[in-house]
Amino acid sequence: MRPLPSDQPWIVIIAGHAARQQFDQAAAEAGFSPRMQFETENYKVAQSLVGTGIGVAMLSRPTIAPTPGAVHRGLTRPRLHRQIYAVTAADATLAPLAPHLTTLLTRVSTELANTWAAQPVGVVSTTDG
Repeated sequence: MRPLPSDQPWIVIIAGHAARQQFDQAAAEAGFSPRMQFETENYKVAQSLVGTGIGVAMLSRPTIAPTPGAVHRGLTRPRLHRQIYAVTAADATLAPLAPHLTTLLTRVSTELANTWAAQPVGVVSTTDG
């Protein structure tokens, strides 16, 4: 894992997206103004551009995919995270499945966190097709 590379050209998600806001905040916390080479709203396009050597990108874990020419690495600092909230009606009769949904979200997010902790970004498992 490594910090954000401040000396590289960046491929970034366009302004207005949560991912862009998180990138801008991470760059500010790392103490640099990124040189933006290309903006896109598509994570696959961003990864493809990285694979061609045009620049580097910061992507959230669920968006990364094997991409020819691209190497995925975990970020050491700043450590990024997102909080996800579920808002439900106070009257359970209006949304009877809400407790099941929040239980499912909790279970899936815990399973993902455990899987990602066991297999850091950039490490390929022998069970990955």
